[in-house]
Amino acid sequence: MLRFLVRVPPDKRQELVQSLSSFIPEQAARPCRRLLFQELNDENLVCWMGEWRERAALDRFLSSETYRALRGAATVLGHLEEVQLVELSAEQPDA
Repeated sequence: MLRFLVRVPPDKRQELVQSLSSFIPEQAARPCRRLLFQELNDENLVCWMGEWRERAALDRFLSSETYRALRGAATVLGHLEEVQLVELSAEQPDA
């Protein structure tokens, strides 16, 4: 899972939300199992998350123009506080 946490000034918040929302493709075009855009309780923090089915697909995304544009939008409109790559373990079946 890839997670971006961006601190944004109030006057740039709407523009950042619109910009980051544009990086959420239509359901049929999604290269990942789940792509979630979530605003946190703090008005000045915006969180963008994506989860890919395979590590290779995430690696392709990380080297893509789309990823560079996503980081650019976050950096230009706010302060990129955190970029976190979280490895999720496979779910264990119930016993």
